Amino acid sequence: MDSSPSLLRTAIQSFLKHGGPNFRILDARARAAYLKGPRLVPSTNIPHKNLASVMFQLPPKSTAFAVLEASRETTVDPHDKNGQGTPRQGQDSTAYPPSGTSASTTSMLQMQGWNARWTFQDQPEFWSAFQSEVASLQSKSGSTTQLPQIESGQQSGKGRYHFLFQPNPFLVKVLPRIEHELVKSRWPTPTLNLLRCLDLGCGAGRDMTYMVARAPNQIAEQHAEWSVVGIDEWHVACERAEQLAHYTFGEDGPLSSEQQSNSKNINNNDDSNNSNGYASRVSTIVGRVDPKAGILWIKHKPSEIGRRITTPSLFLKNIRYEDSSHDDLILDTLKKHPEGSSDRFDLIVMIRFLERAVLAPMVEHWLQPGGFIVWSTFVADLDLPAYSKPGPAHRLNSKDEARTILQELGLEIIVSEISRVEDGKRSVANIVARKKENTTCVVFLFVLLLANT
Repeated sequence: MDSSPSLLRTAIQSFLKHGGPNFRILDARARAAYLKGPRLVPSTNIPHKNLASVMFQLPPKSTAFAVLEASRETTVDPHDKNGQGTPRQGQDSTAYPPSGTSASTTSMLQMQGWNARWTFQDQPEFWSAFQSEVASLQSKSGSTTQLPQIESGQQSGKGRYHFLFQPNPFLVKVLPRIEHELVKSRWPTPTLNLLRCLDLGCGAGRDMTYMVARAPNQIAEQHAEWSVVGIDEWHVACERAEQLAHYTFGEDGPLSSEQQSNSKNINNNDDSNNSNGYASRVSTIVGRVDPKAGILWIKHKPSEIGRRITTPSLFLKNIRYEDSSHDDLILDTLKKHPEGSSDRFDLIVMIRFLERAVLAPMVEHWLQPGGFIVWSTFVADLDLPAYSKPGPAHRLNSKDEARTILQELGLEIIVSEISRVEDGKRSVANIVARKKENTTCVVFLFVLLLANT
């Protein structure tokens, strides 16, 4: 008797039982097959041929997720001498294809250490079995987990954007409160502009894409829509950040009727090259911080970047351009408009970023009055577990250092806590602080104090 149908149902049951509540599904089929459907919701489409170049979109290697393979993408794992799909230690062997059909995307991921725990293939029997198992679970009383669903290309799931990656958990936790306060402070015209965020040390842009997606995913505060500028000294990170945004939002997402009606009131955002406008709300800057002067030097002017990195012009003090002609333009504009207030940010995010010299000018010149700072960076202290990387130059010297610095700059501390990163060993200090209406004098005194020390 053929056991394949039984193994398929066992794998689906395992996924529905252990894969939630945040189900992560990598759909490795070609883009056309994914859009045509059927497809699983939630799922993220990264075709197999593109996967090697976008590994940064994947979740942490310890996080279990499912892979949906194209119907003919089957290979034998070269590391499996018996010709059978061999699960990693601790995984459920029922969550794999039958013997001799270790799928190519899954094999590649497992060999590189990812926990691709469940594999399914685009076959009619899979879709019918999956629908049957979901219906069976939903019919049982007391089931509260939101289970994955099946949709076709004709259905309206385009307004939701699903990620395999995980944004910073502290940022996810505190954003609702920040959005609420910022929207409340704009009353009675909360929809006048996008909220503006600066991400210092943005890396591959996961947090930026997550922030922009909050509104279309309907998890943001009403009227809270973000435009995010990321800064990183590594140009590859900036390219990845913009690639992630365009890959996530693409040209398939909708522009809601509310956004259409409000589009004339949204400034600092050009949606002409993107049908939904969300991808264009993520831009990046290749730049470096002068650790002595506290100046952010931007390496290129916008016209030199091309389509891969959409560097904006920032008319703010302590931000300079290495291109002299563009730098002269910025300086001339700042002479006419000394505060450059229209370019200030409502939120500044610093995740794993530590450049003390830039903190004072950042608070004084880059952050709007009433704006917030979210800071999460490595910390060492006597009563915290020791670790070697990153080194002492890239971590705070005590649990209280970040709080003390921001308080001396005149900011109000909203949240202060210590947590561990994904490895469970290294500690980070997490801070949310808010700028008061008048902090210029306090910042000036802090700068004098630094100069005297």
